[in-house]
Amino acid sequence: LNPKTVIRASGGIYYSVSRFNPGTDGYAVAPSFSSVDGYSPAFRWDDGFPRNFQRPPLIDPALLNGQNVTYLSPGITRLPQTLTWTVSVQRQLAQTLALEATYLGSHSTHLHDGDPGDLLNDKLGFPNVVDQRYLVLGNTLLQRITSGAAVAAGITAPYPGFETSRNNTVAQALRPFPQYLNISGGDGAGIARYNSLQVKLTKRYSGGLTLLAFYTWSKNLTDAEGGTYQYPLNRRGELSVSFDGAPHTFVASAAYELPFGSGKRYLSSGILAHVAGGWEISGYQRAASGAPLTITAGNNLSALGYPGKRANYVGGQPIHLNSNPRDFDPAVNRMLNADAFSLPGVFEFGNTARVLDWARGW
Repeated sequence: LNPKTVIRASGGIYYSVSRFNPGTDGYAVAPSFSSVDGYSPAFRWDDGFPRNFQRPPLIDPALLNGQNVTYLSPGITRLPQTLTWTVSVQRQLAQTLALEATYLGSHSTHLHDGDPGDLLNDKLGFPNVVDQRYLVLGNTLLQRITSGAAVAAGITAPYPGFETSRNNTVAQALRPFPQYLNISGGDGAGIARYNSLQVKLTKRYSGGLTLLAFYTWSKNLTDAEGGTYQYPLNRRGELSVSFDGAPHTFVASAAYELPFGSGKRYLSSGILAHVAGGWEISGYQRAASGAPLTITAGNNLSALGYPGKRANYVGGQPIHLNSNPRDFDPAVNRMLNADAFSLPGVFEFGNTARVLDWARGW
């Protein structure tokens, strides 16, 4: 912009490395042949390999009814993508002093939650849970489909033979795919949004002093990093701040070369120049916000397919019992106020987010 001011801007699209391994999912068969009487051959190689067994693909709609299954979305192998953009202004304040302010943003898509090395560990990828609108049925959800409570509620079997299946509850009948129990797999539909303001003050070496100070304000939102998911059918409802990253971070480091010794202002000659020369003082300071917390409750709805349950926040109550972290003694004090949280009803969700930006550790 001028000899003392520089403006920079950039943007980019990045892709992460794919570690997807389909393993043994798909159609496979391992036939086994045995002797009819225990001593005659099961078959003779001269007659060729037996063909009196069912070969894949076994396209039978009822093949895995009543079992847990794995689903692979058509887009599961798509690479996670991140778009980034940044704008910065740098200003020279003095001969050796510069100030820089930077805005950095990014938006990531096609993310998988859970272990990034196991893309099938996507807890929200293809959920098979009871829609929350049926929670009003209460204990009827846990009754058999043939029970009087189910009949009174107008709940019928989703397909022939369901009444005699092992898991013939009302809750199972109301799942999106009642023929299956839990559906594991992934669809790579997670997102993350990051915005930050970074301010840096730099003093290059002069007069024996160097200094670097850095402050960052940031916010990182995501629904693809694990944690206590509550209602998988509404993935965006699980969007919250990330476990990774603090909203406020301040870092400063400085080094000062003492003015003693040969060529310095003091004690520049004699034996003291050798003893006192060459010393410097350095320091480092880092301060950051604490890690965000998750307040969970016992999951009494696992029979409905829900992976977890979170607590309720009670309005008007202070979150921390000690307003000043310096007064906190972990051997004596409790950090959080238990009265600020409560258990949700049996057939209710908690009202807190997956990760709490306003309740952090010290």
